[in-house]
Amino acid sequence: MRVAVRAALLTLAASCGPPPPPAYITEAAGIASGPAAEDAMGKAPEIWKKASDALEKARHAFEAGDETKALSLAIEASILMKTAMAVARQMKARSRIASAEERIAVAGAALERFKSLRLDSESSFLVLQEFHDAQKDKAKILLASLEKDRKHLAGMSEKQKAGWLEAEQKRISRLLRGASGTILAARALGCDEIVPSETEETEEALRRAKEAEQAEWDVLRPLADDASLRAERLLVHTRTLHKPGPLANPASETALVERFVAAYAKTKVMVSATARGILLSIRDPRDAAGGDIASPATKAIEIALGAMGEPSSATVLVEVFVSQGCGPDGCAADSEEIAGLALDALVAGGVKASAVLAKGWGEAPPYEPGHCLAAPCPGGRLDVLIIDL
Repeated sequence: MRVAVRAALLTLAASCGPPPPPAYITEAAGIASGPAAEDAMGKAPEIWKKASDALEKARHAFEAGDETKALSLAIEASILMKTAMAVARQMKARSRIASAEERIAVAGAALERFKSLRLDSESSFLVLQEFHDAQKDKAKILLASLEKDRKHLAGMSEKQKAGWLEAEQKRISRLLRGASGTILAARALGCDEIVPSETEETEEALRRAKEAEQAEWDVLRPLADDASLRAERLLVHTRTLHKPGPLANPASETALVERFVAAYAKTKVMVSATARGILLSIRDPRDAAGGDIASPATKAIEIALGAMGEPSSATVLVEVFVSQGCGPDGCAADSEEIAGLALDALVAGGVKASAVLAKGWGEAPPYEPGHCLAAPCPGGRLDVLIIDL
């Protein structure tokens, strides 16, 4: 039935017999052959049937010479088609909200599961309990934000929608790069052996999100939020369940952070403590003429090496982000170059090459701390995240 209705609409739209159909009929027929038509036919068949009948009647009225009736029927058909499409979008949105609510339930189930674990120490248990409580609240906030933005987007003009969606796409891409980095940190800590099934599930969630990057934003966004939450959880679980004892985030060690702050006191580098590690944000790493980014980066990394002292274990993870002052391709190349320089500097300082993981992520770091947020830095911003594992 659906195929027959669609075929009839396409035949009507493509009709070229004399006299040719007027614009108001071809425009209505064009709606029927658009990308959202199939979805609307499936999710609102009764409304769509009324729309197709009205369009067919409009065609017959025009051929009979009654243009007033034809115009009225064509407008009615267009309104009904758009109504069917709106119903289809609403049904899809409700389905995504239900899916997001299921993920909240999964987060709650994970909390209950970890409450039942017999951990080696009371403190480890409390860390996990506090973290899961916070993540459950965060999942609810993300769900509410999705629904709020969906309603806000529906009220925008087409031009406003285009600008908003472009900015949202960039934000989600940064979020997914951040999730990739968090999984990288968890891997460096041995998540494959400590929580193998959770590692696999987290990487699968990230894969689904990346595959959906070209999909509609309200399809992609819940997937990206889910991947980000799972990545955070993987890193916390890996740190906490590590044997022979839990591993602390170096950024939580006050003495180490203070040592970094003191080391960069007279430089353009800002030191921040983040959930992943110690973040070095270099303001204007390029000079006014757009100079080489390598020299200030190398100097900053050498200072970091001195501030670190002896690595506390076998692995050091270095992640590099470059933002502003370069296009996406240029930022990516710069970050990869600095990651290589970081490896060279650490090896020259006595760290084994096999003990260093260095990764360049490109533009726009997924961190709030640092320079060049409220106001741009003319020479850009270079972020180097160092985790002394």
